[in-house]
Amino acid sequence: MAVKKKIISIENNSNSTILALRVNCDEFSFIDILQQELGVMLKIQQPRVFELSSGISTIHALYSAHDEQRKITIDLIANKTDKGPLIDFMDSIDFFLRITGLSIGLEPRIQSIQNISSILYAQKIDLQKFNNKQQKIITHIFL
Repeated sequence: MAVKKKIISIENNSNSTILALRVNCDEFSFIDILQQELGVMLKIQQPRVFELSSGISTIHALYSAHDEQRKITIDLIANKTDKGPLIDFMDSIDFFLRITGLSIGLEPRIQSIQNISSILYAQKIDLQKFNNKQQKIITHIFL
């Protein structure tokens, strides 16, 4: 009997940073604040189906913006859904924000995000601190 192995590759884009955010306002207010601070227009993308750790499927939207001048792309997704958190082992987190682009353009954006008064907590996610399964879950929300 042949044994098949499924190999899952985790892409670690060195020009991409994921931030875990805890905020003190609702989703739409936070999006407005973030757009003003970063000078971009976040647009809602086609809602996608996500399977939660409980096995329940939910449809959830991702917001995205591209700043051609600064050569960065910003993706934002709320961790909270009507059926539970997308990432249950980070259930106290409200949003995940991914910034992708030229490394020289990332740090000033990250710094300005961390200084927004509506953000109670902002932490860069270091994927190396998570096990393979958790890494896959975190990176999958932006695929």
